[in-house]
Amino acid sequence: MAEVPYLTAAQVRVRQPRIADVSDDEIERLVAEFEALAERYRGVGFTTREATHVGRPRRGVLELPHVQILSIVSVEDSDSNAITFDTDYLDAARGCMFVDRNGWVTVEYTHGMATTPEGILAACAAYVMRRVVNSQSGTSRDVLSQNFDGGTTRYSTPDWAAGRPTGYLDIDAALNAERDFRYGG
Repeated sequence: MAEVPYLTAAQVRVRQPRIADVSDDEIERLVAEFEALAERYRGVGFTTREATHVGRPRRGVLELPHVQILSIVSVEDSDSNAITFDTDYLDAARGCMFVDRNGWVTVEYTHGMATTPEGILAACAAYVMRRVVNSQSGTSRDVLSQNFDGGTTRYSTPDWAAGRPTGYLDIDAALNAERDFRYGG
C-alpha cells in the first residue's frame, strides 16, 4: 500500500486557486513537509500509514512508536516464525501490544486515522499557499505585535512550546484544535 498524501497537487489548487506558477512537484513537497510537521506535532498520522517495528517486549509489552493502531498485518519472532496474534492483545490507542516472547519481535501494522480531518486538509492547503506566497514575494510572517513609536515589530516564528509549530497563526490554530496524541491526550 503506497502512502497517500493528505492532498494531491490538483486538490491543493482547487482549495487555493491563487496558486499559479508553482509546479506539482513543489506543491507535493510542501504537502509532505506539512504532513511530517503535523504528525510530529500532534503525535498521530492524520491518514492511514504503514510501519514496521522491530523491538523487544519488556514484561510482555511491546511499545510501538505510533498510536492509533488500525490493524496488525503480521507479527514474527527473530527466526521469522509467525506469531499468532489476537487483537485482544492490542492497545490500539496507546500503541502497544502484549506479546508472550522474550526475544526480538517484528511487527508490521497500519496506524493513524482512517479519514483525514477537514481542519487538517484546510490547514495543509493554507500552509502550501503561505509557503508559496512567502517564497515568491518575500513577505514576512504573521505579526504578533507592533510598536509604532519605537518602530518595533514582532513576527510569528515557529515555536512549538508557544503552540506555533509553523509560525502561521491560522494554521497553528487549526493544528492546536486537533487532539494531541503525544502525551496520551
